[in-house]
Amino acid sequence: MVMQMQTVEQVKKRIDQLLDRDQVTDKELEEVYSQAVDTLRAIVSDVHNRYAVDGVVVPANLYGKVTVKDMLLLKQQYDKLPDDLSAPEQDRVDYYTAMSQTSPKGLITALVGMALIAVVHKVGKIIDKNNQTAVKEEIVYQAKHEDIPKMPVKKYADPEFKVKTGKDFVPWTERVLTDHDQAVNRISNVINSMVSQGMRAEDIANHFYPGNAQSMRDDNIPKIIRDATVRAKRTARTEAAAREDAIVEQTFKINNVKYFDWVTEPGACQKCTFLALSGPYKVGDEDSPRVPESSHPNCRCRRIKAEILDEQLGAKLRMDLQYFAKPRNYDDVQKMIADGSISPEKFEERKKEFDKAFSKGAQTPLGKIVDGRDSYYHIIGRHDDQLFNDDGVQRIVDTLKNPAAVYETTDRRGTKGEMYVQNSSDDSLIVVTRNGRIVTAYEPDPRYLNKQKEGKRLY
Repeated sequence: MVMQMQTVEQVKKRIDQLLDRDQVTDKELEEVYSQAVDTLRAIVSDVHNRYAVDGVVVPANLYGKVTVKDMLLLKQQYDKLPDDLSAPEQDRVDYYTAMSQTSPKGLITALVGMALIAVVHKVGKIIDKNNQTAVKEEIVYQAKHEDIPKMPVKKYADPEFKVKTGKDFVPWTERVLTDHDQAVNRISNVINSMVSQGMRAEDIANHFYPGNAQSMRDDNIPKIIRDATVRAKRTARTEAAAREDAIVEQTFKINNVKYFDWVTEPGACQKCTFLALSGPYKVGDEDSPRVPESSHPNCRCRRIKAEILDEQLGAKLRMDLQYFAKPRNYDDVQKMIADGSISPEKFEERKKEFDKAFSKGAQTPLGKIVDGRDSYYHIIGRHDDQLFNDDGVQRIVDTLKNPAAVYETTDRRGTKGEMYVQNSSDDSLIVVTRNGRIVTAYEPDPRYLNKQKEGKRLY
């Protein structure tokens, strides 16, 4: 039996639950990294005690032969490593073991690296557990509200599961190890820098673990570990959210959901607020937003089935700056193609030209402007006689890049936008934008244009 469709209130409550779970995971990660700070403090102290001459460690002290006694420092860290290291983790352990025998300087880097491998292993366990929990809970949640397909937890929780992140896919396990490598390099650089100046016992407190504002501006061990903690938290939250969103997508498809809305988390950023205002979106459309690909890492917004009466009404739910009209004029364009007023081949050709022109944004006097969601369908659906020609796309680009003027404009709901006016003695063209995206473009009535020019001039 199909359950009743979720409400926005239910989804908001679900977001609160997810944020609470994220806080639990954050505390687990903080604890691991807090222990790492203490471990590294002990390593630095051991290094000073072992290599200081008259209380000072200088570069000359670190280029001698590594003794059996020196290697006992490495054995202490090696003995703390777990037995179930992954292959990439073990590769780094082997590398540090070899490096430790080259010189005392190499031994110090090996000590830091081996200590942090133990940390990374624990972090990986926490993230993996968090992914498992996220997938299990999301499947249960969806089953409570919708019919769902068979969803193997193992498939969605696997580190190799390809989630949409807006970048080339890199498993989170590799990203965590990359963060580890960066942390080892930064800590080694801090130690080498201090040794080059003559490292004393008091430097451990004043520079490696500073308590004053000036010293905290420089790289130091607590700062480096804090940065690693932030990255680990971001990875954990983003990976969980992306997997949950993948399950939502499958639920949409099995329930034949056509459109969805974007529901924001508490204190949502401007980007996500705009996504919420600009819906609904078509399920399965590659241009439709996804978490976190279209929002940002750490995003806890969610998608929900749009409450629409039918597909055609769904395309009419939003207005632009000129009309109570649909930003997706698929139907209008299809009718124009069907009645032969425009060529489907030409439309696709010019749509691609339009998308390419704004794929990286057009630089205007006020900032970069990108293609608004399906704005070309709207423009051609309403103004094909003005802009569906060989020069149409270029006119829009030129108007944005080299406007005669830009004015502030407001729609009937009070939503503000920018009106770019073409620098031309011929029929004027205006391009309207909002939040860095194209809303519409057309040749205005002269009387209307003069009225708009009474508003605030932005350029």
